[in-house]
Amino acid sequence: MDNTPDIATYFHELDRLLTQLFTLSNRGVRTPIEMKHRCEGYMRAAVVLGIANNAEIQQRMESIHQTIFGMSIAERRARKQAQGVNTELDYSYYDTPTYTRTPN
Repeated sequence: MDNTPDIATYFHELDRLLTQLFTLSNRGVRTPIEMKHRCEGYMRAAVVLGIANNAEIQQRMESIHQTIFGMSIAERRARKQAQGVNTELDYSYYDTPTYTRTPN
């Protein structure tokens, strides 16, 4: 029995997951964290298994992002920042102990 991994099938599934993730995001749907983690896991596994390197994974992600959004990841991030959409989470609320916080 041949246990050779089918690399084309692996990348087809990765592309499907990334397309699904970006499509939901493009529609304004908050993507489930599990979906993001699954994509990250697939990408990391490809690097660990030696079937792709980080640059190849990044290029694959950029290509799918370009198809879905019509712009690169960096362009979209810059557009969000220009529109005042904070792409970084503010955790400063959690810097104070819970017993001293006032409810919002």
